[in-house]
Amino acid sequence: MYDNILLFIRLVEVGSFSKLAIITGNAQSTISRRIQALEHELQVELLLRSSNNINLTNAGKLLYSKFKNHEVYLNESITEIRSQQSELKGVLRVALPIVISKNTISPYIGKFLKKYPNIDLVISYKTTHIEVIQEGFDIAITISPPTTKNNSVILLQTFNLQLYATPDFLKRHGPINTLEEAINKSTIGYLTLDGRTIDDFLATHLITGQKTHGQIEHPRVYIDNLINIAELASSGDMLVTAWDSIIYDELSTGKLVKILPEYSFREVSCYLLRPSLACSALQHVFIEFIKECFASSH
Repeated sequence: MYDNILLFIRLVEVGSFSKLAIITGNAQSTISRRIQALEHELQVELLLRSSNNINLTNAGKLLYSKFKNHEVYLNESITEIRSQQSELKGVLRVALPIVISKNTISPYIGKFLKKYPNIDLVISYKTTHIEVIQEGFDIAITISPPTTKNNSVILLQTFNLQLYATPDFLKRHGPINTLEEAINKSTIGYLTLDGRTIDDFLATHLITGQKTHGQIEHPRVYIDNLINIAELASSGDMLVTAWDSIIYDELSTGKLVKILPEYSFREVSCYLLRPSLACSALQHVFIEFIKECFASSH
């Protein structure tokens, strides 16, 4: 029962059966059966199944509130026991995504090294798909959906791609108040890790949840990552999509402004992967460090 309770907690935090299936490498039907088995054991309904969203019954809310911190407590206790046996010491091979790391992780690496003076890091900043086991990484952060069951996976955060431009762009091209105006003035398409082009988007109203499919008629530029997205926008000649933490400095100084802030134009999920062996004490403290970075990100 306890394993199914932890699965239920992860389902609530992830927000959907489909995302949890990706993270755990299990079929949605398997997850659904385990949740149903938990309900049968507890003799209560935990979920309202009238929609595709995860809606909790009162019993589900109570169960979540009682158990939501149990896995964290267990992991912290295990780490404490391990650290009492021996001082944390060793080398971690870590793969980090260039774009997300820039403002969210890299500025805090020094603090981690200061806190753990006997842990050394070998960091590879990656823009390509990562095979954790084959490439010999202890931990990897990636925006690529996991494709193998041989990894332990944690969903760190899901970012909403939104529209940004310079004030000069809006002055020269006029305000953008509708999706149609945004589509007509968009010129950037995207490349997937396997080289496929993406010209369309699914705009989601963040308040109502209404979805609108759109197509950029004539992309002038295709890019495969967002590391230079602020520089592309700074010309004042194009709209760009990103999320706030990537361009935090430009937003805070007014060099870029958000367009149609009520809309998300695509979701980008960020995952933490490690080989699905027992989590070492070194891996655990770095994973907790990564979680803290994302929790405190802008």
